[in-house]
This record gives sequence, C-alpha cells and structure tokens, in this order.
Amino acid sequence: MSESRQPKVESPNPSPVDNSPPTIEADNELTDSQCETLVAYLDGELDESMASRNSWQQVRARGKRPNR
Repeated sequence: MSESRQPKVESPNPSPVDNSPPTIEADNELTDSQCETLVAYLDGELDESMASRNSWQQVRARGKRPNR
C-alpha cells in the first residue's frame, strides 16, 4: 500500500445553496391537531394543562422542552 492518501477535494456544488431546513421523513402521519399541538409545544406556548394527556406524553417522549 504505497499510494499516498490525499484529502478528498469536494467538487463545487453547481446548484445554489439551499438554506431551508432539511426535510424530515416521518414514519407516521400526524393529524392537523397533533401538528398544531406540536408546533405550540416547540414554540414554548404549550402548557401541560392545555394539551390532552395522551398527546402531551407523545410529544414529551420525543424530546425535552428546550430552556429559553
């Protein structure tokens, strides 16, 4: 193995830079109300008393509330 290891040079991307967030492939579909609940939760506007216990536990199982 005498071949020299050169760092890979990435070719420039011809397409414009895409600054939009990456698309997340979900393995299950959310209903509109679940989406609204999740958005409110992520925005920090959701109180535990505002959501039904079941959907709150589903959201809580996916991650902790970020400190703001």
